[in-house]
Amino acid sequence: MSEQINKRLGGLGLPDDLVDVALADEPGPTPEAVERIKQRALARAMAQPVGAPKARRRPTIWLAAAAAALLLAFGVVGPARVIAAVQQLLAYVPGFGLQERGAVQLAAEQTVREVRGDQAVEVLGLQASEQSVSVRFKTRGFVIDKEQVSLVDDSGQPLASGAHSLMTAYGVENIAEGWFTFAWPGNPEAKQFTLIIAGEPEWRVAIPVVPSAGLAGLEQFGQTVTANGYTFAGRLLAGEDQTEIVLLARGVEPGSRISRLGTYWGDLPATRMPSLQAGDQTLPLDEDGSAGDMRRLIAGPVPAGIDRVTLSIPVMKVMERGKASIRLTVADQDLNQRMEFGEVGLTVTRTEVIDGMLRIYADPGPRAPVIFGTYGLLELDGKPVSSSAEHDEATGLIQYFEVEIPVGAKSMTLTMHDPTIFVEGPWILDLPVERP
Repeated sequence: MSEQINKRLGGLGLPDDLVDVALADEPGPTPEAVERIKQRALARAMAQPVGAPKARRRPTIWLAAAAAALLLAFGVVGPARVIAAVQQLLAYVPGFGLQERGAVQLAAEQTVREVRGDQAVEVLGLQASEQSVSVRFKTRGFVIDKEQVSLVDDSGQPLASGAHSLMTAYGVENIAEGWFTFAWPGNPEAKQFTLIIAGEPEWRVAIPVVPSAGLAGLEQFGQTVTANGYTFAGRLLAGEDQTEIVLLARGVEPGSRISRLGTYWGDLPATRMPSLQAGDQTLPLDEDGSAGDMRRLIAGPVPAGIDRVTLSIPVMKVMERGKASIRLTVADQDLNQRMEFGEVGLTVTRTEVIDGMLRIYADPGPRAPVIFGTYGLLELDGKPVSSSAEHDEATGLIQYFEVEIPVGAKSMTLTMHDPTIFVEGPWILDLPVERP
């Protein structure tokens, strides 16, 4: 039967409700649970994967998940066996998150970091398929351009560069972050790749790789915790000069993405950021190198003698896909118009005309585990517009926002796109300290 499951599930991802069903006390899934799984799986089957740059991915990944739902629905296998089959087909690839084992031939098991004084190159991840290699890396203390970047396999042959993304930040640190894809003929026996950054001096960073079969799966990744429908699995690697925490997130809807762990509003009370407790010390955390369902936190070194630490995430921000519209009159007036975005919403309570601007007061409702935080794109009568917003200093929730009134306008249609929601935790992970 397990062969049949693997054949039917061939390249799949993992719908959130499938986990709930697998962990349920009932001997089999309820009809309601099966319907949720089917709907989410089929929705993901139609969703276009998002990446930077866009890499080829098998379009059947969530169709296979739908097949898993149907296997459950018709009682072909029990939920525990389906979840086990699913987990065997997923692997954690540093820098890329959970990937299909069948789509990844080789990958780096961990990040690779090379430091020279106040400069550093950090390879966040590398994965190789039968036709291409993708590598994510950061430079610190210096910036680069795309012509300086190349990659060779262990035969020493340079690989042809393909799609890429390179972001640079000039300032005190000078940072560059790259995501490059290279053509590769495929060699399952390859043992390493070398990232080369030309310049004075030249950087040559060796990146050991292993077959995807040797990568940790979801069930082996680390400690897990769930709150308000979102699950984090985490592990911690303590180095001599920094500590790396990798989290895998489950529960984010198709098309949505986590935009930040915690909320930051400077010195205001609304600031609530993740913290790492190591003995009697609290280590500051920076989110760095996150991608998709993989979040990466960096802290200073864990003191010697400490073998367990506690990671706390009080809240997170999730960008949801969606839009809602209302018709507004350009006038001072009290209102009660609701804008719905799936499970969250926003009530427009009043408008005021102030110096050519329309101030729009908004109420996201009582504080709840999931609540509207702010908006993404804003449109007036179908055209994008700029705006300014005021947020509550204690909660970070929106109070009002202002848009410029078009010349001669008496009324307008306001459309909000892709809101950011706040999801309350806390997520608390007791993590063992892994040292090289």
